[in-house]
Amino acid sequence: MKMKLNERYESSYSFLEESFSALRTNLRFAKDAEDIRIIAVTSPGKDEGKTTITYGLAKSLAKDGQTVLLMDCNLRTPAIDKCGNYEVGRGLVNILINDVIPAEVVVPDPDHLNLDIILAGSVPPNPVELMGSIKMKNLLISVKDYYDYILLDTPGICLAPDAGILSNYADATILIVEKGRTQGEDLEKSLNRIDHLNGKMLGFVFNDIKGLDE
Repeated sequence: MKMKLNERYESSYSFLEESFSALRTNLRFAKDAEDIRIIAVTSPGKDEGKTTITYGLAKSLAKDGQTVLLMDCNLRTPAIDKCGNYEVGRGLVNILINDVIPAEVVVPDPDHLNLDIILAGSVPPNPVELMGSIKMKNLLISVKDYYDYILLDTPGICLAPDAGILSNYADATILIVEKGRTQGEDLEKSLNRIDHLNGKMLGFVFNDIKGLDE
């Protein structure tokens, strides 16, 4: 029987905790770390562990005492809600389309007081226009006043232009690469897209743990 994403996360977390701790430490001691607050997490394609790693990093940062906002910016195939069995309701789409304020859609993580989550909401017909809107840019600027870190779970950068736009809005981008799945030409294309849109690469997460969803 196929396991749900949150079940996979919980069953493998004991093995991943040390890796997330190392990733958190590398982030905090990166060059210009004090200026890195908004982080886009992407991968070249799909099924490379991007969402699970973003969720794990958010929990690790919160556990370390940082205030964290995790935003599901994959409006095409959102998945953050599956990580923690969060009830799907209003989310990012409602902020951008209906002028709902963030406080009305934020979902506090029940296990970490320092972690808030904004789910994607209903799937819109125009995700790239929403991600590239001035409302999205202003939203990221405004939430910076309330959190130490804002993590953006984005679509695969070779699959949709949304991730490239968000890499430009973010202070830095983390690229997830999976052994045996990520192709060299897709990796090169991803880096070129981030560079073309003036995104700042923070680094790579090399993932070869099988069975993690996008």
